[in-house]
Amino acid sequence: MVRHMLFVAYTEEVREKGAEEATEAISGIFAEMPGKVPGLRKAEYGKNISGGKYDACLYSEFDKPEDIPAYRLHPLHVKLANLADAWVESNACVDYIVEDQ
Repeated sequence: MVRHMLFVAYTEEVREKGAEEATEAISGIFAEMPGKVPGLRKAEYGKNISGGKYDACLYSEFDKPEDIPAYRLHPLHVKLANLADAWVESNACVDYIVEDQ
């Protein structure tokens, strides 16, 4: 299994207006993805409650590393990326392999 984590920093404009709306919209799209995107087991997106540079985090799980490039091309992910482009200033991604338990 592969864990895919994406840490997101919103633009200043989104932060000033209240990032909750952006977080809720993005979270809703991620909630639709498991079962529709091949290889995607789980997808959660939420507000960072610890402070720091990043405003939100995506946590997702895939069957295998090869599923991640296909996920990036899936229409639901493309829809999300197009929406989020205007809201996100920067991000950091980490993928790592976990032995199934």
